[in-house]
Amino acid sequence: MGIEAKSLPHKNTVDGYLSQLDFEQVNDFLLKLFEFCQESKLFYNHAETLLPNNFFHLGVDGFWVHHYVKPHATELGGWNNCPYCLPRVHNRGTPEEKTTWVHVFVTFVMIFPGGMKLPIYVHPLKATQVNTGQSDDKLKQECELIAAHLVLPKIRKWLPKIPLTFLGDSLYANRPMIKLCEELRLDYLIVRKQESLASVGRECDELACTQLYIKNYRTSEVEKIGRDTVQRQYQWFNKIFLGEDLYTNVLRFSETVNSTSPYNNEWLCSRSIHAANCRPMAKRGRLRWNQEDLHNTLKNRGFAAEHDYARANPHLWLIWKLLMFIAFFIFELFSHTLAAIQAKGSRSWTRFAMSLLEQLVNIPWSLISSSTSLQKSRIQFRYLFDTS
Repeated sequence: MGIEAKSLPHKNTVDGYLSQLDFEQVNDFLLKLFEFCQESKLFYNHAETLLPNNFFHLGVDGFWVHHYVKPHATELGGWNNCPYCLPRVHNRGTPEEKTTWVHVFVTFVMIFPGGMKLPIYVHPLKATQVNTGQSDDKLKQECELIAAHLVLPKIRKWLPKIPLTFLGDSLYANRPMIKLCEELRLDYLIVRKQESLASVGRECDELACTQLYIKNYRTSEVEKIGRDTVQRQYQWFNKIFLGEDLYTNVLRFSETVNSTSPYNNEWLCSRSIHAANCRPMAKRGRLRWNQEDLHNTLKNRGFAAEHDYARANPHLWLIWKLLMFIAFFIFELFSHTLAAIQAKGSRSWTRFAMSLLEQLVNIPWSLISSSTSLQKSRIQFRYLFDTS
């Protein structure tokens, strides 16, 4: 065996060491990895691909894991002593009433074209921070809003100079969030739906009917992609009043493929919109979809996010969970190298990672450490980012 059992520390030894770590110090390691990528000029060497409009793009999303039907960490008397357990009461007020518990993370992720996404901060919610009597949807929204207002100022303090665009769903289409973005010098592209900032929608509807806007504030295009005909329409409205000395800009977008039902979206934008920038702005706004795939990968593609690792120790559980995000960050970088793409072949990334682990276990370390690549003082990877 390449790694012999007797040379590995016992699981209790590993848990004992990890339980002494400070959660925020481990969390900060994600940001340090991002800063290392900056210092090594990964992003700027590929700015044309990774930094549309020369901006980094930051997404925020809630992440629910671990549904417990009974407390997983208890004190004397059987009471739940996990601060991260959010109680959910089902069938309240009926004979079938029961309580379950969930853990909720809110992840802050740098999102890039080509599918790359790098988590830079993970915020676990505590039961004392939110109103746990709400529905699941309302609770998730409150968790994300609270985390955004707590963490975005920290991120801007850590990264004071980089041009950063906040990508948000309709949850963030509100005055406090837009005011926060302005105070932090964050550009933003935030989805607006009908129920969000209704006065903005009404003003845009009125302007859209005028001859001035019909003639000068809309454009369209037709593109052939393989056998498909894609039609896109853009319409924009600048300097829309939000109240309290706040203004925003609105981009409306519609896309139809082969005359099917159109996909429609609308973004609140920090920057003025015109015919020359409406297309790339819509493309940047749609980057936010990539973040949702991160959580799917963590749950279903080998990272075992649903596993709680250290059930009886909430602090240790949290450290293990952060290590999962760090592992994702490193493998995400590796999966965009030319060497990894060529070695993977037609296999899935999960199967490829499993084969790498198998080789690590079965090939003697003396042979691995004597390989040509590990003898070099520095190893340089070439990256490939497919934006097609």
